[in-house]
Parts: sequence; C-alpha cells; structure tokens
Amino acid sequence: MLLSDGRAALWCINAPREPGTHAVQATCVDDGTALLASVAAFNEAHSATTAFGTYPVVDVAPNGAIVVATSDFVVSVRAPETTDWRTLISICGLYYPIFSFSADGELGFALAEQTFAFTTRSPRALNLPRDFGVGAWHPSDPARAIRYERGELYGVDFRAFLAGADASSLRGQPLGPAPWRRTSAWSFQDDPDLLHWHPDGTILAATATHLYAARPGGPLLASHPLPELSGADPDGDYGFWEEIEGKGFVQRTLRDGAWAASMRIASPGAPKRSPDGRRAVVVQTPSASNPRPMTRPWETIAELGIVNVR
Repeated sequence: MLLSDGRAALWCINAPREPGTHAVQATCVDDGTALLASVAAFNEAHSATTAFGTYPVVDVAPNGAIVVATSDFVVSVRAPETTDWRTLISICGLYYPIFSFSADGELGFALAEQTFAFTTRSPRALNLPRDFGVGAWHPSDPARAIRYERGELYGVDFRAFLAGADASSLRGQPLGPAPWRRTSAWSFQDDPDLLHWHPDGTILAATATHLYAARPGGPLLASHPLPELSGADPDGDYGFWEEIEGKGFVQRTLRDGAWAASMRIASPGAPKRSPDGRRAVVVQTPSASNPRPMTRPWETIAELGIVNVR
C-alpha cells in the first residue's frame, strides 16, 4: 500500500492480512522532490508545495502508474517502471479529485464535479468534450466507458479518439435517461458525484442525497437516502462508504435489491480496499505532521504526515 505525506513523499507499507489493529513500518519510495519540481515547472513557478489538509491525494493504476494530486486539481502521473513525474492538469477551485482507471490501467479519469481524462504509460491529458459530464470505466473493456450528462446516460468508446479522431467521437451512443432521474426534466439534484460500472452491468451512482443502482435503459434497482451532512466515498464493486458526520463510515453494499449496511468503522477517513477485495485498511497514527493541517486534527493522519493511502 502507498501512503502520501504532507511534503509529497510516498511511503510503502505491507498491510497485514489478519484483522485487527497492527503497528507497521513505512519505507520511503519517493521523496517528492521530482514530483513538486514537475508541478512547479507546469505552473511556471520557482517551487511548489502541497495544499492544506488531506493533500496529497494518491492512487495507483492497475498497470502500476502512480497518480497524485498535490493541491486543488493539480494532477501528476509517474508512469509504470519509471521515477519521472509529469504534471498534466492544474486547475484552481476544484478539490480532492477521485481517480479511476480503465481495466488495463492505461487510461484514467480524475473526477471533481466534472471528468478529466489522461493516459498513464506515456502520461498526457486527453481533450474531452466540455460537456462530457461524469464518467465510469467499463469493468473489463479498457476502451469503453459510460458517462452521465444532464440526466442522460451515454456509452463511450475511446478507440477512435485514441486513433486520432476529434473529441466529438467521445459524445457516445445515447442509452436513455438515467433511471434515477426523478422528473421528466433534468435537475442538478440528480447529477451523480460518483459513478461505477459493476461487472454485472449495474451502474452504481452516488448523488448528494442518495445512493442508486440501475441498469442503463432499464429500471431503478435500488435507492438509499443519505443523511444530511453525509456523503459517499467509492468502494469499487462493493458499493460505497457512507460517511456519518463525525462518527465514521458505513459500508453500503447492494444486496437483494437494497443498499444494505454491511460494515461500520469508526474512522476519520474511508477505508481503502486491496486489489483482491479481501482487505479493507484504515491507516492512523498518534500524531500528524502535515505542514499545512486542516482545523480538525483528525483530518490529517499519520506520524509521517500521512494524509492519503492507496
């Protein structure tokens, strides 16, 4: 498991397989110098630092590429089997992107209110249509995705675009209204913050107020209202972690046509699941050393300044 600290260094731990609380050793695998230099160069600045709070955000693609957001919507990629960083996107005013990857890890989405796309092996940003909306990758076909825009779902194939077609090729094939749309007309209240394409073909969606499960062009399979001041974090094929303000997280899994509560964890951050799905890990240590912490001390965790894990 990779962990990031408030100075943009990356640390590696071996997460225990046994349930319970364990003390573990972390090994530094990247000191963050090259990463911050890449961010500075991209922004034509002399130097760069991480942002306040739980930055940097870190994730790892299935092909081994590492993706980090050091602040706002500043996205940098370290390609597989290299130590070189390339900063691809830098936008102020969008925060804490959520990363997702195609089945082979060669393509990635960065989501924060809207979707941005990039490649990971030869890192570059992809020019999506401005109205692409919120996207989710196909569970097995690395070139396909689904997207939501203004109440409608579309099936997208990246093959023509990657072969040189313009961005209009990514508008996709209409799949009909999103089944969770509550009125005949589009409403921003139905816009998902998160989408996930489950291997059985079900689309899992989290809006500001509900969790949904549906088939494209089919009926709504399940819905679950989120409490006020709550939220949801992704848990891949398992569903979502529902945040209970100040009390931790509840895992919501689709079961027998309902969003069942299958696990409760008193944790300041959503657990991270191992690639095989068998382990969910929460990393916490006694003190925080992020040089720019949030107001609430538990929002920055780890003795090493660790603030995000993957």
